[in-house]
Amino acid sequence: MVDATLVKFEPEEGLELAKALEGAGVPIAAAYWLYNSTLDEWKFFVVTPEASAGSRNLYVKAHSAGVALPLSDVQFVTEDDETYLALRGGEPAGTGWSHTRMERTLMPNRFIEAAVIYRI
Repeated sequence: MVDATLVKFEPEEGLELAKALEGAGVPIAAAYWLYNSTLDEWKFFVVTPEASAGSRNLYVKAHSAGVALPLSDVQFVTEDDETYLALRGGEPAGTGWSHTRMERTLMPNRFIEAAVIYRI
């Protein structure tokens, strides 16, 4: 089921968006895709302290970035988001970009069905 859905989106568009936002001055603590089998969809999460002031300005910046990723697939969260904290596992946040895929992984208090992680 996960692999069938994976072809419906271009995961690299998320990385392009995260890099574009960072280039526009938005501090990015993490960026990753998560799969939700209940909804049969992928959602791209951008973790940034700017989300604490609301997401409207971040969506405007994302739209201005000109990346083809539909903004309905993007969610901005703060660094106290439970999923982000579980993925990070208490380790310091990274600053570089990578491409890590995980599937069917049990994290503290959370089961990750599938994820594509660019920065944690």
